[in-house]
Amino acid sequence: MAKKKKFTEAMVVRFEEGTFERFAAVLKPTEDRAEAIRNAALTELRRRERKLGIPPKTFTEFREHDLDHAREEAAKGGVVPDEWVEVIRAEEDDK
Repeated sequence: MAKKKKFTEAMVVRFEEGTFERFAAVLKPTEDRAEAIRNAALTELRRRERKLGIPPKTFTEFREHDLDHAREEAAKGGVVPDEWVEVIRAEEDDK
């Protein structure tokens, strides 16, 4: 049985000059530009959905939503659930 495709919707989009160079400067060694752009678009989409009170669509998005909230709390010096503390610390170590 063939594996179900994860990315089935396509869009052609133009960027300001220099955008690809900016992405190249911040990519992780194992990350490609398309993945970074997809992640940026999904992060912005989730941010807008949260603002409108639209709940996450999948379990993965729900977990990422929780992690995003934990990151925001950590940045403000707020209380962060124990399950996310190590994840956030690992991300900071990767920076």
